[in-house]
Formats: sequence, C-alpha cells, structure tokens
Amino acid sequence: MDELFTAAQTWMDLDPEHAEILANEISAARREEDWAIAALTARFAGYLTFGTAGLRAPLGPGTTRMNKVVVQRAAAGIADFARERTDEPVVVIGYDARHRSKDFAIDSAAVFTAAGCRVKLMPTTTPTPVLAFALKHLAADVGIMVTASHNPPSDNGYKVYLGPRLLGADDPTGAYAQITSPTDQLIATNIHAWNIATQQPELASSGWELISQDISNDYVEAVSQFLGSVSSPVARSALNIVYTPLHGVGAGVFCHLMDATGFNTVSVVDQQVDPDPAFPTVAFPNPEEPGALDLAISTAGSLPETDLIIAHDPDADRLAVAVPVAGEWRRLSGDHVGLLVGARLMPYLAANNLAISNSVVSAPQLARLAA
Repeated sequence: MDELFTAAQTWMDLDPEHAEILANEISAARREEDWAIAALTARFAGYLTFGTAGLRAPLGPGTTRMNKVVVQRAAAGIADFARERTDEPVVVIGYDARHRSKDFAIDSAAVFTAAGCRVKLMPTTTPTPVLAFALKHLAADVGIMVTASHNPPSDNGYKVYLGPRLLGADDPTGAYAQITSPTDQLIATNIHAWNIATQQPELASSGWELISQDISNDYVEAVSQFLGSVSSPVARSALNIVYTPLHGVGAGVFCHLMDATGFNTVSVVDQQVDPDPAFPTVAFPNPEEPGALDLAISTAGSLPETDLIIAHDPDADRLAVAVPVAGEWRRLSGDHVGLLVGARLMPYLAANNLAISNSVVSAPQLARLAA
C-alpha cells in the first residue's frame, strides 16, 4: 500500500490539476475505505497501453488515465521514434471537441516542437479524415488526432498516423496510414522508455505553426474530384438526406462536401448539430448503437421525403447509414455499406489498374465483386 501512496503523491506534483482528487483518495485509502483503495489501484496499475488504436482511456489522474502527463509522455516517445528515422520530422496535430482535446493537442505541440520536430497544428476542431488527409497533403511524417472516437463522454484518446518516411520497410507500399503492428510496438517501446516519475519531456512555449483554415477546403476539393469519377451528378441531386454528427465535429465539413458535390438536399438534425462533449441526446455516441439514430429518424419523419439517413461518430471517421424499407428504417451493417462502396468503385479500380483488398474486418463478399 505504501508503494501505491508514493505513486499517487508523486503524481500530485506532476499533475497539480488533479492533486485534490488524489489527496482525497489517499486520505480515504489510509482509512481503509475500499472504494478509494480500488480507485488508486486502478489509476496506477501499470501504464496505459499503446496499440494500433493509439491510446484511449477515461480522463483523470494516474498512469492508466488520459491526462497531460500521459499525453506528454506519449508525444515524447513518438517524437523519439520519428527522429530515429528521419531528420526534423514534420508532425500535424488535430483535435475534436471532447473534454481536454484542445489542451492535449497543445501539450503535444509543445513536446514535439521541443524535440526538434516541425509541428503544424490544426486551427480549430477537425474531423479525423481531414487530419489524415492533411498528413499526406502537407507531406508530413506523423499525424496525431486527439479523440476518443465513439467512446463515452468521460474518455479521450490519441490516434497516430505515419507517412512513408517513417513506415519505411514496415510498409513497402510507401503509403500514408494509421499505424499497424508491428509499428505500434516499436512506438510503444519508445514511449515506455520515458519514466514519467523521474523524467519529464521538455516543453516549448511556442514555435509551432497553425495550419491554414483552407485545409478543410482542400479536403473537400480532393474528395469532390474523386467523387466526380465514380458517380452521376444527376443521381446526387435527386437524393434527400438526413444527417447527424451526434454532437461531434463532422457537420461543417460534411455539409460543405455535400454542397460541393451536388447533394443539394441535406437536412441536419438540429438537436445534434453543435459539438458538445457531453453528447446529451444519446446514451452512447456511437452511430451503430441502438437508439443513436432516433432523432435522425424523427427528423426524417417530419420531412416530405427522405431517401437516406447518415450519422457520424464524434470525430467523423465512423459511419452509420439507414434506408427506408416498407415504411420502416433499416440500418445497414458495415458489410452492407462496404459492399455498396465496393460495387461503386469497381469500374474505377478496373479502369485505373488498381486492386481491391480485404482487411480482417472487411466484408468477405467483396472478393465476389472483384472476381
């Protein structure tokens, strides 16, 4: 127990904003109150695990929670990984509207800048796909997205993308991509080398660059150009869409994209259009969860005609789609959506001598389309 108290007291110096929480738990644990012992044990049960999804955990003090100390340690480890592989790595950082996301993005910028990286920070909250686009568009080496995706409101997280200079032999295609194994373990090794009880990364007070607001326009233009090669403008204009970002950051870019590509009839769910880290109208901010589309379905019912419901998760990299069938709304599975997208892309892929491939979680029926 003394070791646990020492860890908590050390953390209070590293993370003063959470000192009161820890002080109360330490006092209660010394009185042998079970809830406090359990809370402290959970907070300091090793380190938060870094994997292919990056980091994701509840906000709060401790080595297993998302907080500025854990974020700074992760950024320092990723910076070390990058600098081992290239001189002056370029890092782009984005963030969603969750609690502490902007703070963690700035903390990350401070660490990467001090470590000798060129850092480009998104000017405002942004969807994850725009951050991923910016990685390639700006010829960067590392992309950091501060988000917990579709996790509960109490969580936050850290997604990592890499460019070809860092992927190197781990990805012979030379692509820009979210990290996969074994790269995640290589990064984890660098992160674990930082003992945050005795070693804190240096923080720069300035020196990073704010990315132009035009990055969203560049993303919309790029997607518009691609879409023009795979679908009919007439078909787009005839579609009536109801859209919800589920209190996330997807609405601005999505609506701009729809307008730019000729999807002229998009009705947004008013109660869910503004970013809100509490996600007050849904039990769980995942568009695939039961009940997540209730307000969208209600909005569709108030309109003369709706052909399609589209919902994003809070960072807009997960999608749910529903269509009307016999007077009811049917949510398509991920496999359904994958098959529809695959079928639409097949002529384009064939014309450009490109192949289609399946990941472990992709619809296996895609192989039939490619046959």
